[in-house]
Amino acid sequence: MLNRVNTFIFISLINYNSQCILESPKSAEKDVIPFCERNNIKVIAYSPLARGNIKNNKILDEIGRKYNRTSVQVALNYLMRRSIPIPKASTKDHIDEILGALGWNLSDEDYERISKI
Repeated sequence: MLNRVNTFIFISLINYNSQCILESPKSAEKDVIPFCERNNIKVIAYSPLARGNIKNNKILDEIGRKYNRTSVQVALNYLMRRSIPIPKASTKDHIDEILGALGWNLSDEDYERISKI
């Protein structure tokens, strides 16, 4: 019974906060995402680019070269499979880079590789 109460409280808190958590490929909340998926809770990825730190990730850079994309585009494409990312865009160039995450998909192998970051 206590487990059900804890789950109810947890789900209620998530729903109250619009399912918004800090999410990026390097996020510490990796256990929260599967829970939300199992319970049909949509996750909004707040600060999906780790406040710009994602640009210096060697794995994302390597995968990006394979698809002719930037590490930012790779990270956003990855996150779109599991959440609704809402990246900040302050310039037209940044908006264009973000839009480059659309219209293509990572292979399952590359997706799994990023999941291990």
